[in-house]
Amino acid sequence: MKFTVVIFLVCAISGASAFLGQSLALNRVQASSSTSLQMLFGSKKKAAPVKGKYSITVKQRGFTDFDLETEGTANLRKTLMAQKIDIYPLQGKLTNCGGGGVCGTCAVEVMDGANNLSPKAPNEKKVLSKKPENYRLSCCTRVSGACTVRTKP
Repeated sequence: MKFTVVIFLVCAISGASAFLGQSLALNRVQASSSTSLQMLFGSKKKAAPVKGKYSITVKQRGFTDFDLETEGTANLRKTLMAQKIDIYPLQGKLTNCGGGGVCGTCAVEVMDGANNLSPKAPNEKKVLSKKPENYRLSCCTRVSGACTVRTKP
């Protein structure tokens, strides 16, 4: 028996609807051997675990390159936002889905270290189908080693 869990939270903000939620992030699922849980937003494959610190280099038009250090496996969008790095273009500031992987406004260009990123999930491939292969949705990307990305490509 297989279960698929998807929860969307739709909120109206200033008269414009935006998807703010995403599939539930379950830290621990204890299930019997006959139960399978499939996450629809994000890859089933996890990025390889990393020991120690590594650097993410962020390139932004009109700014000097920014290096930040992190450790373990990190969500790229959350990591960039925690450092107050502006990842959204003007339109994206108003219409982003809050990390749900459906709008495409948090796209980044991976310039180096693509092998240190999680594989693209089916929904990410669909959203980025008309973009170059080296574009990723930062909300769907798990980083496990050094990489270089350009925001607002």
